[in-house]
Amino acid sequence: MLENIDERDKDIFESLCKEDIEKAHKKAVDKGLLDVAEEIEKSVAHLSDKGLYKKLYNHDDYTSVARPVMFLGLGPRMQRVFSLLRHKNPGDMLDIACADGLFLNTLRYHGVITRGVGVEISYSRVHIAQETARQHKIQGVEFHHSMFEEFETDEMFDIIFMGEILEHCIDPKLFIAKACRYLKSNGLLITTTPIERPPLSEDELKHVKSGTLKKHVRFVDFEALNEATKGNNLKLVRSEEIMEGWKSLLAIFQKEEIDA
Repeated sequence: MLENIDERDKDIFESLCKEDIEKAHKKAVDKGLLDVAEEIEKSVAHLSDKGLYKKLYNHDDYTSVARPVMFLGLGPRMQRVFSLLRHKNPGDMLDIACADGLFLNTLRYHGVITRGVGVEISYSRVHIAQETARQHKIQGVEFHHSMFEEFETDEMFDIIFMGEILEHCIDPKLFIAKACRYLKSNGLLITTTPIERPPLSEDELKHVKSGTLKKHVRFVDFEALNEATKGNNLKLVRSEEIMEGWKSLLAIFQKEEIDA
């Protein structure tokens, strides 16, 4: 579908979020871009295509420099989760969409977790994570270049972390259901999602460049998060709001044991 759209108009098409279809369609019509409007009408199915998803998120434009593994090097969300986890018995952790691995490497370096596995769609960010672990001689971490939807493992984890990722997911409920397959009984699912920053502003829609989608597919507030976690034997044990340039919701769920 993208080959049918002029280069000048790809920014409109590729910035689409499922919840912004009508807004983007109206903008294209108002600009007289009827070919773009036609493509937009078909875009929901196309946005679910893994090939486009990889194209939009698998960037190699990140600087490949190892990161310092210090508590103060983490943002407020990560610092809060770090502080909560350090008072619990350390366990194995899966970090989904781990970016450059800074959080996972820092947790392992300071002994907050016993082992860490990171999954990240960007190859260059995986490289940074691996280089950080190598330079700081961090043992017991591994990083996989993969979409989580395509990731498979036989391991089970005490902690699964999803930091600012659910708002980018086409289907958060499906995403969480898969994650719970790897979560041990009594294990913790920890999520953070922005609850204040809008998924797509008019200005962002105008200026976003082709192939650099960093938009939100949906707005995952507390109600949406509760809905997405249903049916996975998860019990909410903690929730709080955190400011980090925008307001985020931190939620911690515990996977309940199923009676035999």
